[in-house]
Amino acid sequence: MVHERALLLGDAAGLTHPITGAGIPAAVISGEAAGQATVAWLAGDAGALEEYAEDMTDQFGPALQRAVQRRRELETVWRKPAAQEDRVMRSGWIAFEEYFAA
Repeated sequence: MVHERALLLGDAAGLTHPITGAGIPAAVISGEAAGQATVAWLAGDAGALEEYAEDMTDQFGPALQRAVQRRRELETVWRKPAAQEDRVMRSGWIAFEEYFAA
């Protein structure tokens, strides 16, 4: 999320949900955080940019990691009859408890 003095946020930072495509809340949150980090960095806080990246990883990382894993699982059955099975659909969509199961 940080490359030299450039901060990436929202979609550019990879904060878009890989199944739902949702990304507006993450873009708003990361945009505000990037702005605050930039102000702090300009005021002399040398670690502000890296702190931004750590904060965004802490906030969005676990949910995105789960979504990436679910996406990979779904890709193994796409275009196959198994994709229509209830258990597959339930494990691949955030509205169901099965999505959050280990």
